[in-house]
Formats: sequence, structure tokens, C-alpha cells
Amino acid sequence: MPRIHITKLPGLFLFMLMIGVPATGCAAHPHHHTVVTHHVHKAPPAPRREVVIARPSQGHVWVAGHYVWRPANSRYVWVDGRWSKPPRRGAVWVAPRVEVRRGRTVFVAGYWRR
Repeated sequence: MPRIHITKLPGLFLFMLMIGVPATGCAAHPHHHTVVTHHVHKAPPAPRREVVIARPSQGHVWVAGHYVWRPANSRYVWVDGRWSKPPRRGAVWVAPRVEVRRGRTVFVAGYWRR
């Protein structure tokens, strides 16, 4: 089973293009977020095509469909795209992504940042 790692990232982390499931924010320091990462064996499949439906309100942001890593099953699972209201004013969605860290492939879950 892949190990789960928690990494603190600065609040000015670059906005990523892929979209995912939010992780909880770090209440101890308002400029840092707790980000969940998983060691994985491969990158996710190519994103599925999806239809973006009408925006429910100006306050909603489109969170595109994406794959998330499920360590219990050791596989990626598709999450459909959806309109979502940011948890606070000025929050920006940071998409999930796969990175190589110290020679290991890591899935980084998406989250909202201020």
C-alpha cells in the first residue's frame, strides 16, 4: 500500500492546470495549506472529455473532471467535473497533479488556496 505524506506548501504556490478533490486547509498558519500526497506507481490516464453545463451563479468556479488516487485500491478513480463555490472569498483552486520527487512518482491532491 502506498504511504501517505503531508507536505506544507507556501500560500503563493503556482496554480496548476489539472483539477481535483480538495484537501483540508491548515488552520495553524493562514498562509500554508496541508496537502495530501501519495506515492504512486504511474501517472493517471488521460482526462475524459466532459460537457461543461451552465454556471449556476457568478460565484461558482468550474472544477474539471479528474482522476484521484485511491490508496486502498491502489488505483485511480475518475471524479466528474462540477461547479463549486470556493470555501472563502479569493480562494483559488489548485489542481491535483503528479510530480516526481527524489526519483519517486507522487500524486498531489487538489485543494483551495487563498
